[in-house]
Amino acid sequence: MAHAQTHRCALGEDDCADELGMWHWVMRRRVHHLARVPWVDEDGDEQIGKTHLVPGDPEAGGMTGIFFVLEEAPELLTHDVHGKKAVATLASGAKTWRKGGGGIVLVAQDPNMTELGGSVTLRAQLRKNACALRTQTPGAAYQMGLPHDPSLLPATFKNGKLTQGLAYLSGIDRRAALMRWLYTEKPKLIARQPAAGRIDDLTMGWIEEYASAKKDGREPRAGKRAATEEPRSTPGDVKAAIIDVPADAEGLALELGELLHLVLKRRVTAPPSEIHTQLERLVTDGRVWFVGKDGGEAYALPEEILERLEDR
Repeated sequence: MAHAQTHRCALGEDDCADELGMWHWVMRRRVHHLARVPWVDEDGDEQIGKTHLVPGDPEAGGMTGIFFVLEEAPELLTHDVHGKKAVATLASGAKTWRKGGGGIVLVAQDPNMTELGGSVTLRAQLRKNACALRTQTPGAAYQMGLPHDPSLLPATFKNGKLTQGLAYLSGIDRRAALMRWLYTEKPKLIARQPAAGRIDDLTMGWIEEYASAKKDGREPRAGKRAATEEPRSTPGDVKAAIIDVPADAEGLALELGELLHLVLKRRVTAPPSEIHTQLERLVTDGRVWFVGKDGGEAYALPEEILERLEDR
């Protein structure tokens, strides 16, 4: 795996196989979490589970996107000990990691069936999105389903300048576009820079859980709660968040759906039904006022409403 500007790196076939196994388990945990996250739609209706991850979504715990890059992929995919399992794991990951915000990038000099471990499933997944730099062997292009032959890409432009990074990019519609990678004459400068992104806290917790289980000589269980997941918010915490939201609205009445959405964005770890229950209690106690708005439910703080009336 490449290590420039990355948070994690594994070198050598043994460590790469371990890293791949870890990420496959972590990605399943991310998908499991995403499928059960509570949220509120624009109509104020409670929903459970999301079909995919939008990186940074606060309702999903702020999970970030993850890309697993395997340099010199054939070295692992054709390995005597790890090859067969690595091929099966990557073939499965190509189909299942997407929902959890995970992507896989395989880098190979000549991506033919032999170097891909003979997996038709893996090749079928890779043929959907591929990027090919200039090659010496025309057959490699057709192995990956590219409509144009990258071996015909010129070595220099008309002005004599080298075409480093010139490539063909093919998408799911099988059309190829000409592209060029960002080229730098001093790659060490990039390698010395800090990581460009970050791994979210939930995912880091699952990584630590996996590592701890392996250290203890046991297999991590997919249904086990991650140690770093936030505990469920208390009723008092929920009420405080509910009051803070309309306070920030500067006297404007908030519709129910908008109010629930903003409360969840404050990292309140409680289902929408609990938030609604505490909202009703605040209304009963007179700490929040129910206000009709366009025939729907809306809420505001009494002191904010009274202050606006006095200003008039």
